[in-house]
Amino acid sequence: MLRSDQKLWQPDDESHLWRYMDFTKFVSMLDTKTLFFPRLDKLEDKYEGTLSKPTLALVERSLEDQPEEQKVKWSQTLEIYKSFKAHMFVNCWHINDHESAAMWELYLKSGEGVAIKTTFKRIKESLSSCPYSVDASKVRYVNYETELIPVGGDASIYYPVVHKRKSYQHENEIRLFCWGYNMSIEDQKAAGLDLAGPIHPCLISQLPDRPGIGLDVNLDVLIEEVYVAPSCPGWFLSLVTSVLTKYEVKRPVRKSNLDSDPVW
Repeated sequence: MLRSDQKLWQPDDESHLWRYMDFTKFVSMLDTKTLFFPRLDKLEDKYEGTLSKPTLALVERSLEDQPEEQKVKWSQTLEIYKSFKAHMFVNCWHINDHESAAMWELYLKSGEGVAIKTTFKRIKESLSSCPYSVDASKVRYVNYETELIPVGGDASIYYPVVHKRKSYQHENEIRLFCWGYNMSIEDQKAAGLDLAGPIHPCLISQLPDRPGIGLDVNLDVLIEEVYVAPSCPGWFLSLVTSVLTKYEVKRPVRKSNLDSDPVW
């Protein structure tokens, strides 16, 4: 289930979202009927899940006149932030009303790839039967040398997850994310792993070491349209259509609009 009670930056329901992937990942999604969430610290950017210099400086200044007990508490909190990225799993989408030539080039290792077009409303509805707690937010792009990443508040543990360096601003990303592993929301609470309450470092250390998790999703609801990569051969469009038919996902397959001819 996708929650909307956190103080994050969710898009409008009708916002168009795109997920670009190679053909093998597309088939895997159809076969497993899941969305794959890789672990945050396994992503390419080593700044994922970290805090900025101004944030750490602010914390240090705020502790200068605090009693030793408070300093120890903040030290434990920072350790939680540091270790948290090894137990956070994310699934990324591109927000755009149109296809992106840059995203095709970025996410495809060959010309044989697809893009799933959907809306934020569809994503929420497609996860409605998923028993695991999922959150979503637009990503905010900041300069880690000069800009503050917020700390404090109910959603503060999530802020490092939904900030990235400005170098990645072209991704215009909305990020789905969940933490821990495939436990129901009720089981998480029973185990003391609910983020609404206090978190002790030893609870995080109990979580299993996994490179990623797959969350159940209703593909008929999730997928609005499927686009095949620009300049792909004609047989590839037929193959994608055939694979969707095999897995009983009745959604249209379209050629990339980047292949269209100019009118003049």
